[in-house]
Amino acid sequence: MKNNLKRKNVEFEFDNVDRKTLAQIFLESKFSALTTDPRPAQPYDPSPRVVFESVSAGTPCLLSDLVRVHDGAKRFSFFYEHQNRNSFLDMMNRVSHFDISSLSKESHDYASREYTMENACKTAYNDIMETIK
Repeated sequence: MKNNLKRKNVEFEFDNVDRKTLAQIFLESKFSALTTDPRPAQPYDPSPRVVFESVSAGTPCLLSDLVRVHDGAKRFSFFYEHQNRNSFLDMMNRVSHFDISSLSKESHDYASREYTMENACKTAYNDIMETIK
């Protein structure tokens, strides 16, 4: 990734980030993006924590269709077909027509109500019970 960024003259920084700084970065961002293929690393539960963190911060997500997310987070996510340039460009076009400020507020309000420890445990319990049926 670093080689590709250098070749394209894209300024970047890779570093360890503490939780407080990460929270500030989310709050200052207009979007988060997860464009990787989660299957090799997370074949059984490719639902990354970053989506919950982004929605909680009021930061909508740009995601590959391979990334599984909680149903509630889908409202605040823009999906494209993995490795399909036209699908990605279509998604970016859709994003450009959204009121991101309003979506950001809705995202934060939703997460403040729904992403609680009680709800997370209830969802996990229901998912487990559904799987063993």
